[in-house]
Amino acid sequence: FAMSAEDLGALQNKIKRDPDSYEDEFSMQYRHFESSLELTKLKPQSASKEFSLLVMFCCHLAPFFTKLTADLPQKLMSLLEEHSNVIPSRVRRDICSGLILMRNRGLLDPVDLLPLFFRLFRCPDKALRTQLFQHIVNDVSALNKKQKNNKVNSVLQNFMFRMVNDANVIAARFSLKAITTLYRRNVWTDAKTANVVAAACFSKHPQLLVRTLRFFLGADDLDDNEMDSDEERHQVEMVTVAKDAFNIHHKNTAPSQKKLRNYKRAMSRVKRNEGKESGNRPVQTSTAIQLLHDPQSFSEKLFNKLKSSNESFEIKLMMMDLISRCIGTHELMVLNFYPFLQKYISPHQREITKVLAALVQASHSLVPPDCLHPIVVTLAHKFVSDRCSNEAMAIGLNTIREVCSRQALVMTEDLLRDLAQYKSTKEKGVASAARSLISLFRELCPALLHKKDRGKGHEIDKEIKDLSLIHI
Repeated sequence: FAMSAEDLGALQNKIKRDPDSYEDEFSMQYRHFESSLELTKLKPQSASKEFSLLVMFCCHLAPFFTKLTADLPQKLMSLLEEHSNVIPSRVRRDICSGLILMRNRGLLDPVDLLPLFFRLFRCPDKALRTQLFQHIVNDVSALNKKQKNNKVNSVLQNFMFRMVNDANVIAARFSLKAITTLYRRNVWTDAKTANVVAAACFSKHPQLLVRTLRFFLGADDLDDNEMDSDEERHQVEMVTVAKDAFNIHHKNTAPSQKKLRNYKRAMSRVKRNEGKESGNRPVQTSTAIQLLHDPQSFSEKLFNKLKSSNESFEIKLMMMDLISRCIGTHELMVLNFYPFLQKYISPHQREITKVLAALVQASHSLVPPDCLHPIVVTLAHKFVSDRCSNEAMAIGLNTIREVCSRQALVMTEDLLRDLAQYKSTKEKGVASAARSLISLFRELCPALLHKKDRGKGHEIDKEIKDLSLIHI
């Protein structure tokens, strides 16, 4: 029964050309596969390359002999379910390749196959995880290409969401990676997906926390191995033919004409691919914040995690950024967040611009002015004074202006008039920032300004309404 790889490949080509004439030969090899499968079940750690060849042979020819190979997918899936951790990695990847081949030819239901692939993320095999991840994302995307397949989506989503909480951190990380990739590809963009990703913020594994934060902040979390192999191959080919075309010196010679033809073909192929993908543009994942069911509880829990966190300062900054975006988007009331930010407000603080950006994002008209006023005073004292650098003064004035544009009641008359005096300084950045602050209060409340700064035609009786009292 045993055949070499070359003989098996030759027989496979013959069977593909004329399946009916070679049915007996295929039956013989399939019986050989079944006996090898039984031996592999007895000693899975000793699965051989010969068994891998038989698996690929049967999977390639399964569409021609559907009755004979009806139980082939189930046999291979059962083998992986029972012995995936002890089967040699090369054989395990070949079995998965065979299952993917049958799935692509419609011989397997994704509801049966994809849960198995998610469980195989637990295997200590990086190449296998990359292969399975690419297939899962591409398969689910293809299922929803023409229209949403809600029945399959519901089953797969429920399983994926359980896998995000798996005890194996690698399996949980790849499951979360698949969900976020499908959201970015505009496949799963519903509120259920966004809230499951949000729950991963409170995982005990830092890797899941970082990926979730990057997802909600809209950061590009594409890994190198996430790129489809076809796309990667087209890019490499494009670079190669472009180099050849650039090196042409004699344009009328036959080799040069061939290089030009290859270049034009590659260009047309790239344009066709862009045309196919134009209807499925990536989604900005930062919009997922708007889909949270209970943003108030989410922000409070994440803030409590931030206060007790021992993570690096970069991760803490990302947590501050996400909390501030939730507060600003949903106009939440997390009043303890502002004194927490106040501790970091200093010109010498690392990444101070990101801290100030979080402060501005978290400011809105419903926040009580008493919560924001101490921060504005701190900004004025530490950033806007003669002992500070011109750059720090400009940053401080611009930050105060942005906070006041969201909640103008934090400003007092004395503080505003002191800050307005910087309009006549020689430094253009500082003077411009001071004038923009004056322009803001000319519209909001001219009475707080000096008479000479109010401008012509101002409304002296104009007052600012305290929306925070109305909200309460």
